[in-house]
Amino acid sequence: MKKSYSTSRMRAGLCGLLALATALPATAGAGREQGVLDRKLTLSVEHEAFRGVLEKISRKADVKFSYTRNTLPEKEKVSVKAKEQALSKVFDELFLPYNINYEAIGSQIVLKRSRIGAMAGGMEEMDETIAAAMAFKKITGFVRDAVTNAAIPGVTVMVKGSNKGTSTNGDGHFELDANEGDVLTFSAIGFKIREVTVSGENSYNISLETDEKGLSEVVVTALGVKRSPRSLGYAVQNVKGGEITIAQAPTIAQGLMGKVAGLQISQASGGVEGGSSRV
Repeated sequence: MKKSYSTSRMRAGLCGLLALATALPATAGAGREQGVLDRKLTLSVEHEAFRGVLEKISRKADVKFSYTRNTLPEKEKVSVKAKEQALSKVFDELFLPYNINYEAIGSQIVLKRSRIGAMAGGMEEMDETIAAAMAFKKITGFVRDAVTNAAIPGVTVMVKGSNKGTSTNGDGHFELDANEGDVLTFSAIGFKIREVTVSGENSYNISLETDEKGLSEVVVTALGVKRSPRSLGYAVQNVKGGEITIAQAPTIAQGLMGKVAGLQISQASGGVEGGSSRV
Protein backbone atom coordinates (compact mmCIF):
# COMPACT_ATOMS: atom_id res chain seq x y z
CA MET A 1 0.00 0.00 0.00
CA LYS A 2 2.83 2.41 0.81
CA LYS A 3 4.47 1.72 -2.56
CA SER A 4 1.24 2.40 -4.43
CA TYR A 5 0.65 5.63 -2.49
CA SER A 6 4.15 6.98 -3.23
CA THR A 7 3.84 6.11 -6.93
CA SER A 8 0.58 8.08 -7.14
CA ARG A 9 2.20 11.06 -5.50
CA MET A 10 5.10 10.95 -7.99
CA ARG A 11 2.71 10.81 -10.95
CA ALA A 12 0.74 13.76 -9.64
CA GLY A 13 3.94 15.76 -9.17
CA LEU A 14 5.12 15.07 -12.71
CA CYS A 15 1.77 16.14 -14.17
CA GLY A 16 1.95 19.38 -12.24
CA LEU A 17 5.46 20.11 -13.50
CA LEU A 18 4.41 19.42 -17.09
CA ALA A 19 1.44 21.76 -16.80
CA LEU A 20 3.63 24.49 -15.34
CA ALA A 21 6.26 24.06 -18.07
CA THR A 22 3.57 24.28 -20.74
CA ALA A 23 2.04 27.44 -19.29
CA LEU A 24 5.30 29.35 -18.79
CA PRO A 25 6.15 30.05 -22.48
CA ALA A 26 2.65 31.30 -23.23
CA THR A 27 2.71 33.60 -20.22
CA ALA A 28 6.13 34.89 -21.11
CA GLY A 29 5.08 35.48 -24.75
CA ALA A 30 2.00 37.42 -23.69
CA GLY A 31 4.14 39.47 -21.36
CA ARG A 32 6.58 40.34 -24.12
CA GLU A 33 3.76 41.37 -26.50
CA GLN A 34 2.13 43.49 -23.83
CA GLY A 35 5.53 44.92 -23.01
CA VAL A 36 5.96 46.16 -26.59
CA LEU A 37 2.72 48.13 -26.40
CA ASP A 38 3.79 49.52 -23.03
CA ARG A 39 6.93 51.06 -24.46
CA LYS A 40 7.07 54.82 -24.14
CA LEU A 41 7.30 57.04 -27.21
CA THR A 42 8.16 60.69 -27.64
CA LEU A 43 7.44 61.96 -31.15
CA SER A 44 6.07 65.09 -32.77
CA VAL A 45 5.12 65.12 -36.48
CA GLU A 46 2.52 67.16 -38.33
CA HIS A 47 0.76 66.44 -41.63
CA GLU A 48 3.11 63.73 -42.86
CA ALA A 49 2.37 60.67 -44.96
CA PHE A 50 1.19 57.60 -43.08
CA ARG A 51 4.11 55.47 -44.23
CA GLY A 52 6.66 58.08 -43.20
CA VAL A 53 5.15 58.35 -39.70
CA LEU A 54 5.35 54.56 -39.26
CA GLU A 55 9.01 54.61 -40.25
CA LYS A 56 9.75 57.20 -37.56
CA ILE A 57 7.84 55.21 -34.92
CA SER A 58 9.71 52.07 -35.99
CA ARG A 59 13.08 53.74 -35.41
CA LYS A 60 12.07 55.44 -32.16
CA ALA A 61 10.33 52.48 -30.51
CA ASP A 62 12.41 49.68 -32.09
CA VAL A 63 9.41 47.90 -33.59
CA LYS A 64 8.58 46.64 -37.06
CA PHE A 65 5.26 47.06 -38.86
CA SER A 66 3.72 44.40 -41.06
CA TYR A 67 0.73 45.09 -43.32
CA THR A 68 -0.67 44.22 -46.70
CA ARG A 69 -1.29 46.46 -49.69
CA ASN A 70 -4.18 48.94 -49.34
CA THR A 71 -4.08 48.71 -45.55
CA LEU A 72 -2.81 52.25 -45.13
CA PRO A 73 -4.64 55.32 -46.46
CA GLU A 74 -1.70 56.48 -48.58
CA LYS A 75 -3.26 59.85 -49.46
CA GLU A 76 -3.93 60.83 -45.85
CA LYS A 77 -1.64 63.14 -43.89
CA VAL A 78 -1.45 62.39 -40.16
CA SER A 79 -0.04 64.06 -37.07
CA VAL A 80 1.39 62.51 -33.90
CA LYS A 81 2.17 64.41 -30.70
CA ALA A 82 3.34 62.06 -27.99
CA LYS A 83 5.53 62.67 -24.96
CA GLU A 84 6.42 59.55 -23.01
CA GLN A 85 3.17 57.92 -24.07
CA ALA A 86 2.60 54.18 -24.28
CA LEU A 87 2.58 52.78 -27.79
CA SER A 88 -0.91 51.37 -27.21
CA LYS A 89 -2.29 54.85 -26.69
CA VAL A 90 -0.38 56.26 -29.67
CA PHE A 91 -1.66 53.44 -31.88
CA ASP A 92 -5.25 53.93 -30.71
CA GLU A 93 -5.16 57.59 -31.72
CA LEU A 94 -3.34 56.86 -34.98
CA PHE A 95 -5.07 53.75 -36.33
CA LEU A 96 -8.61 53.57 -34.96
CA PRO A 97 -9.94 56.64 -36.85
CA TYR A 98 -9.00 54.83 -40.08
CA ASN A 99 -10.54 51.48 -39.04
CA ILE A 100 -7.14 49.81 -38.77
CA ASN A 101 -6.66 47.10 -36.14
CA TYR A 102 -3.23 46.36 -34.69
CA GLU A 103 -1.75 43.36 -32.90
CA ALA A 104 1.65 42.94 -31.27
CA ILE A 105 3.45 39.69 -32.08
CA GLY A 106 6.84 39.83 -30.42
CA SER A 107 8.40 43.12 -31.52
CA GLN A 108 6.31 43.16 -34.69
CA ILE A 109 3.10 45.18 -35.06
CA VAL A 110 0.67 43.58 -37.50
CA LEU A 111 -1.84 45.98 -39.07
CA LYS A 112 -5.14 44.88 -40.60
CA ARG A 113 -8.10 46.76 -42.00
CA SER A 114 -11.31 46.04 -40.16
CA ARG A 115 -14.21 44.69 -42.22
CA ILE A 116 -16.08 47.98 -41.88
CA GLY A 117 -13.03 49.92 -43.02
CA ALA A 118 -12.44 47.61 -45.98
CA MET A 119 -16.07 47.94 -47.03
CA ALA A 120 -15.91 51.71 -46.69
CA GLY A 121 -12.72 51.85 -48.75
CA GLY A 122 -14.31 49.68 -51.41
CA MET A 123 -17.37 51.91 -51.51
CA GLU A 124 -15.16 55.00 -51.92
CA GLU A 125 -13.32 53.41 -54.85
CA MET A 126 -16.65 52.37 -56.36
CA ASP A 127 -18.03 55.89 -55.95
CA GLU A 128 -14.96 57.33 -57.71
CA THR A 129 -15.35 54.84 -60.57
CA ILE A 130 -19.07 55.58 -60.92
CA ALA A 131 -18.44 59.32 -60.80
CA ALA A 132 -15.79 59.05 -63.51
CA ALA A 133 -18.11 56.98 -65.69
CA MET A 134 -21.00 59.36 -65.14
CA ALA A 135 -18.82 62.32 -66.09
CA PHE A 136 -18.77 61.06 -69.69
CA LYS A 137 -21.88 61.22 -71.81
CA LYS A 138 -22.63 60.08 -75.33
CA ILE A 139 -22.60 62.92 -77.84
CA THR A 140 -24.34 62.40 -81.18
CA GLY A 141 -25.09 64.62 -84.15
CA PHE A 142 -24.93 65.32 -87.86
CA VAL A 143 -22.46 67.34 -89.93
CA ARG A 144 -23.81 69.10 -93.04
CA ASP A 145 -22.65 71.54 -95.69
CA ALA A 146 -23.58 75.07 -94.64
CA VAL A 147 -24.56 75.98 -98.24
CA THR A 148 -26.22 72.87 -99.66
CA ASN A 149 -27.28 71.28 -96.34
CA ALA A 150 -25.95 67.99 -97.72
CA ALA A 151 -24.48 65.45 -95.30
CA ILE A 152 -20.67 65.41 -95.20
CA PRO A 153 -19.17 61.93 -94.76
CA GLY A 154 -15.65 61.35 -93.47
CA VAL A 155 -15.50 64.42 -91.21
CA THR A 156 -12.95 63.94 -88.43
CA VAL A 157 -14.44 64.66 -84.99
CA MET A 158 -11.88 64.93 -82.18
CA VAL A 159 -11.93 65.85 -78.50
CA LYS A 160 -9.44 68.71 -78.42
CA GLY A 161 -6.29 67.96 -76.45
CA SER A 162 -6.78 64.18 -76.54
CA ASN A 163 -6.54 61.26 -78.94
CA LYS A 164 -10.23 60.44 -78.59
CA GLY A 165 -12.20 60.88 -81.76
CA THR A 166 -14.36 59.44 -84.51
CA SER A 167 -15.56 60.27 -88.01
CA THR A 168 -18.93 60.79 -89.63
CA ASN A 169 -20.54 57.99 -91.62
CA GLY A 170 -22.13 58.21 -95.05
CA ASP A 171 -25.10 60.11 -93.60
CA GLY A 172 -22.88 62.64 -91.81
CA HIS A 173 -23.76 61.09 -88.44
CA PHE A 174 -21.28 60.78 -85.56
CA GLU A 175 -21.24 59.72 -81.91
CA LEU A 176 -18.57 59.67 -79.19
CA ASP A 177 -18.16 60.00 -75.42
CA ALA A 178 -17.10 63.35 -73.99
CA ASN A 179 -17.20 65.40 -70.81
CA GLU A 180 -19.25 68.52 -70.43
CA GLY A 181 -16.89 71.40 -71.18
CA ASP A 182 -14.80 69.43 -73.69
CA VAL A 183 -14.14 71.08 -77.05
CA LEU A 184 -14.97 69.08 -80.19
CA THR A 185 -13.13 69.90 -83.42
CA PHE A 186 -14.67 69.13 -86.83
CA SER A 187 -12.33 69.03 -89.83
CA ALA A 188 -12.66 67.86 -93.42
CA ILE A 189 -10.86 68.54 -96.69
CA GLY A 190 -12.31 71.60 -98.41
CA PHE A 191 -14.07 72.89 -95.26
CA LYS A 192 -13.09 75.27 -92.49
CA ILE A 193 -12.30 73.71 -89.11
CA ARG A 194 -15.02 74.31 -86.54
CA GLU A 195 -14.86 73.97 -82.77
CA VAL A 196 -17.89 73.32 -80.55
CA THR A 197 -17.91 73.20 -76.73
CA VAL A 198 -19.93 70.37 -75.18
CA SER A 199 -22.71 71.81 -73.03
CA GLY A 200 -25.77 70.24 -71.43
CA GLU A 201 -27.10 69.02 -74.77
CA ASN A 202 -26.45 65.51 -76.07
CA SER A 203 -27.21 66.07 -79.76
CA TYR A 204 -25.65 68.61 -82.12
CA ASN A 205 -26.26 69.68 -85.73
CA ILE A 206 -23.00 71.01 -87.12
CA SER A 207 -22.65 72.96 -90.37
CA LEU A 208 -19.27 73.45 -92.02
CA GLU A 209 -18.41 76.30 -94.35
CA THR A 210 -16.47 75.78 -97.56
CA ASP A 211 -12.82 76.77 -97.32
CA GLU A 212 -11.93 78.32 -100.69
CA LYS A 213 -8.27 78.58 -99.74
CA GLY A 214 -8.21 74.94 -98.76
CA LEU A 215 -9.43 73.75 -102.15
CA SER A 216 -5.91 73.21 -103.45
CA GLU A 217 -4.79 70.36 -105.64
CA VAL A 218 -4.98 66.93 -103.99
CA VAL A 219 -3.92 63.50 -105.20
CA VAL A 220 -5.93 60.35 -104.54
CA THR A 221 -3.43 57.58 -103.79
CA ALA A 222 -3.99 53.91 -103.04
CA LEU A 223 -6.98 53.01 -100.89
CA GLY A 224 -8.60 56.38 -101.67
CA VAL A 225 -6.31 58.38 -99.37
CA LYS A 226 -6.16 62.07 -100.36
CA ARG A 227 -2.74 63.69 -100.13
CA SER A 228 -1.21 66.98 -101.17
CA PRO A 229 1.24 66.57 -104.12
CA ARG A 230 3.98 68.27 -102.08
CA SER A 231 3.66 65.73 -99.29
CA LEU A 232 4.32 62.76 -101.59
CA GLY A 233 7.79 61.31 -101.89
CA TYR A 234 7.45 60.56 -105.57
CA ALA A 235 6.68 62.39 -108.83
CA VAL A 236 3.06 63.00 -109.80
CA GLN A 237 1.97 63.61 -113.40
CA ASN A 238 -1.04 65.72 -114.20
CA VAL A 239 -3.25 65.18 -117.25
CA LYS A 240 -5.86 67.87 -117.85
CA GLY A 241 -9.23 67.15 -119.37
CA GLY A 242 -8.49 69.35 -122.41
CA GLU A 243 -5.58 67.15 -123.40
CA ILE A 244 -7.88 64.13 -123.53
CA THR A 245 -10.63 65.81 -125.56
CA ILE A 246 -8.17 67.13 -128.16
CA ALA A 247 -7.34 63.56 -129.17
CA GLN A 248 -11.05 62.80 -129.56
CA ALA A 249 -10.48 59.26 -128.33
CA PRO A 250 -13.57 57.04 -128.06
CA THR A 251 -12.85 56.32 -124.37
CA ILE A 252 -11.02 58.08 -121.54
CA ALA A 253 -8.67 55.14 -121.15
CA GLN A 254 -7.62 55.40 -124.80
CA GLY A 255 -7.29 59.15 -124.45
CA LEU A 256 -4.61 58.62 -121.77
CA MET A 257 -2.41 56.59 -124.10
CA GLY A 258 1.05 58.13 -124.41
CA LYS A 259 0.33 60.96 -121.97
CA VAL A 260 1.52 59.36 -118.68
CA ALA A 261 4.98 57.83 -118.33
CA GLY A 262 4.88 54.12 -117.47
CA LEU A 263 1.13 53.82 -118.07
CA GLN A 264 0.31 50.95 -120.43
CA ILE A 265 -3.18 50.67 -121.88
CA SER A 266 -4.12 47.81 -124.21
CA GLN A 267 -7.38 47.19 -125.97
CA ALA A 268 -9.25 43.96 -125.65
CA SER A 269 -8.74 41.38 -128.39
CA GLY A 270 -10.64 42.21 -131.57
CA GLY A 271 -9.69 45.88 -131.66
CA VAL A 272 -13.30 47.04 -131.60
CA GLU A 273 -13.40 50.84 -131.37
CA GLY A 274 -14.82 51.95 -128.05
CA GLY A 275 -14.40 48.48 -126.60
CA SER A 276 -13.03 47.71 -123.15
CA SER A 277 -9.40 48.53 -122.34
CA ARG A 278 -6.92 47.10 -119.85
CA VAL A 279 -4.75 49.53 -117.82
